[in-house]
Amino acid sequence: AFLLLNTPSTILMGGAMSYNVYETKDGRYLSVSALEKKFWQHVCGKIERPDLIPLGNGTQANINELRQLFRTRTLDEWMNLFDVDQTCIAPVLTPEEVERDPQIIHRGVLKRDGERLLVAMPSRFGDMPAHLASPPPKRGEHTEEILREIGL
Repeated sequence: AFLLLNTPSTILMGGAMSYNVYETKDGRYLSVSALEKKFWQHVCGKIERPDLIPLGNGTQANINELRQLFRTRTLDEWMNLFDVDQTCIAPVLTPEEVERDPQIIHRGVLKRDGERLLVAMPSRFGDMPAHLASPPPKRGEHTEEILREIGL
């Protein structure tokens, strides 16, 4: 939407160097979500760029600099460098990796219905269990039932 309106993107839409997604050397992606100063300082320390700390959100030129920097190592190399608890860094997972992710499994977010992979409500309130009412219907599956309901 921002591109269509020719409007600069916001911080949470890739407009900040400390809150962005960067491609790595192996074509994978790394998510940086270091909006808080303490996390951004830690990221800058790990990438040996303390000069970026005071720049805040930075400019497009700064973002481009970081894009080049993150392309110098593989995703695994970056993940091994960062202390994830202190940097708010995470890999962008493939669909297959998401399905095997321990946290996704623990929360019961994904369920299989035959060959289809379904996503349960990811947000939870209290002890509310993940609930899947039913898989999406096939085309025309409920047509007769709906027509009867409306009297046709």
